[in-house]
Amino acid sequence: MTLHDTVNNTWHRSIAIQPDEKRLINLFTHIAKAIYLIEKSEIWLGKVSVLIEFILSMTDIEQNERQAEMARTANEMLAHVPHKGANPEVFSYQFVEVDGLAMVRLHFYGNSKVSAVYVSHCC
Repeated sequence: MTLHDTVNNTWHRSIAIQPDEKRLINLFTHIAKAIYLIEKSEIWLGKVSVLIEFILSMTDIEQNERQAEMARTANEMLAHVPHKGANPEVFSYQFVEVDGLAMVRLHFYGNSKVSAVYVSHCC
């Protein structure tokens, strides 16, 4: 397949694969829970809602547009939140808590991002 880099206005040849999304969500859920433990010194017992920003649908353009809008919102929310991590070229994260709601954004190799929202386990 051919991809258009709209930032640099260049075209690149690439491949598209279907990853095991369920397995990746499980992996990122565990990472998010580990970061919660580090940040809050307590175990998160609720659910974690994961958005893998670098996986796009090959068939649902509207889903991709919704995902892009959520990524833009996360960019705005986290613009002033510092990155943490010992090797930020490989991995860093941003953790924020506002009005009792928490989220983490994982950054892999700079621009591959995963957002995770901690869904309340109360009520």
